[in-house]
Amino acid sequence: MLRVTARSLNPDPNRNPQSQLHHHFLLQMESIEALNRLISNAEGAMTASRKNYEAAIAARNNTGIMLIDRNDELAVLHEKAHLQEAQIAAGTMELGLRDNETRVLRLQVTELERSIHATRVSMPDVEGIDKEVASLKTDLYKARHASEVLSDNLEDPSANAARARLLGGKIPEKDELVAKLQSLEDRLSMKKDALLDKSTVLDEVSQLTDALRGEAADGRATGAQLAAAANSYQQKLRAVTRKMMATISELSLYQATALKLHANKEELEHLLEAARQRLAAGQAPTDEAELEWDSMCRQEQTVEELRRQRDEVAAILDAKGAVQHSTADAR
Repeated sequence: MLRVTARSLNPDPNRNPQSQLHHHFLLQMESIEALNRLISNAEGAMTASRKNYEAAIAARNNTGIMLIDRNDELAVLHEKAHLQEAQIAAGTMELGLRDNETRVLRLQVTELERSIHATRVSMPDVEGIDKEVASLKTDLYKARHASEVLSDNLEDPSANAARARLLGGKIPEKDELVAKLQSLEDRLSMKKDALLDKSTVLDEVSQLTDALRGEAADGRATGAQLAAAANSYQQKLRAVTRKMMATISELSLYQATALKLHANKEELEHLLEAARQRLAAGQAPTDEAELEWDSMCRQEQTVEELRRQRDEVAAILDAKGAVQHSTADAR
């Protein structure tokens, strides 16, 4: 501070005016230098205060921006939580539908397998029937050939000398020959009837064989169709199973994310409820908010103190300027 002694203000009266003027000039220069130093110090303090004030304003702005960002993030998290809940509900519904479709497909596959098994059980032994028909045809051919050979031998005994022998006795009469001819005709008629019966049996067996062959062919076609349908259903079941597993994995991921978001939401709700209770009790919402408020209050006090010091310095400078103006010698 500027110190002006009584001696410096009241110079020695014995000095000459030029010495007094020089002495007064030196005093004024010292006062000006002191004032300049005081002004420089005040300007440095004001610059530091301005920087602190600007830093406090920047910190407050950053804090406000961070608070706005946190509020935006909280809103986004709430929106994501709602979307996740909606997706989980839709996924649960879709999973129920897939379970129903899987259950229906499994029932259809079981029914097809049962039908295939029943068809295979009820299908006749086609190979055995074919073998039996071939054996009957062979026997019929042999019987016909033997019948023809016997007929030839019977009609022409000279063809087989071993079977021919001369009959002794007398030549039969006409009536005896007629009787024998009638007997032979009866035997021939019986043989023809037997042959006709065998032909009828052969025709019936052939018809039955053709019918069984047709049924076997139909059974093979139906079995192939059923096998193709079963394979198609099994492929659909595998595709649905893979899709269901993928859906379950995705739902598990969504559920984990939803649980995490729900936990964050509950934590934020607890913080919000605690902040409301503290506000209702007249306290700061949170400890961080209280610390931030205290810091802002200290910054405002510092700014107010710096403003007061600036006003004091300005007042002192104004007073010194008035004193210098009033104590200056008139020329």
